[in-house]
Amino acid sequence: MQVLSTGFDGWPAQAPCAQSPGLARALAALGTEVAPLAFRDGARTVGHALVIRRGPRQLVSRGPVWAVGSGAGERRAALGALRRTAPGLTVMNAEGDDPAPRRAGFLRLLTGATVADWALEAGAEAMREGLHQKWRNRLKAGEAAGWTVTRRPMPADPGHWLLTRDAGQAQARGYRGWPPGLVAAWARANPGTAWLWTATQGRGDPAAGVLVLRHGERATWQTAWAGEAARAGHAMPLLLWRAAEWLAGQGVRSLDLGTVDTVQAPGLARFKLGTGAAARRLGGTWAGVRVW
Repeated sequence: MQVLSTGFDGWPAQAPCAQSPGLARALAALGTEVAPLAFRDGARTVGHALVIRRGPRQLVSRGPVWAVGSGAGERRAALGALRRTAPGLTVMNAEGDDPAPRRAGFLRLLTGATVADWALEAGAEAMREGLHQKWRNRLKAGEAAGWTVTRRPMPADPGHWLLTRDAGQAQARGYRGWPPGLVAAWARANPGTAWLWTATQGRGDPAAGVLVLRHGERATWQTAWAGEAARAGHAMPLLLWRAAEWLAGQGVRSLDLGTVDTVQAPGLARFKLGTGAAARRLGGTWAGVRVW
């Protein structure tokens, strides 16, 4: 099994955000070393991995992205070869549950988080029918509340109001999102892929916002914030629905709504799953050292 440096031609269109060319370009713009790799068994490409390197360590987040039909033996061989590319430690947050990491000599450190994937392929009418009843009722309330909804490219500004308010929200609620500088770097390095939906009433300040990043045939709900009036007026279901509806019309097949935590954030979990999104367990965090 060979591990080859490659470009992004032919990169999997269904790769998650953490394995996307968009993230690679944003990180490279900030001076982070990134390496797109392909696993080849003769003429066959078994999979791809975007690797982030820091000194003797390398990280593969939400990957590798395996080719359809790749076998367990091929995946084990590829991961063993990946482990040998680092001078020290390889950490991998696997996208799916798979025995290959253990068989390739990786040690499991953490069980996998659960994420919500909202399928958009069926189109707006079927998506609306798939909404849970309470979610659909809140959407209708938001549609009747008189919000003005706008969609525009996200400015490449780390001081943008949405990022500033999300940072305050993250501190208050105890979670960590992307640094504002990384969001701005994505917007700068990937024109036309970072989209901001905003709700306002009259000529007032924005009451709520949703930022979505598009990558290949997928998109990711990256950042969102809603003030008190927007929460009372159900602006967030309206913004997320408008985003999903537009993305579906652009040919995006699925929207990643991020992690679902029914213990620490049960309300947010219900909100995400109320769209009809499918809950999916990731493969956990694994570590492996180089073996000569």
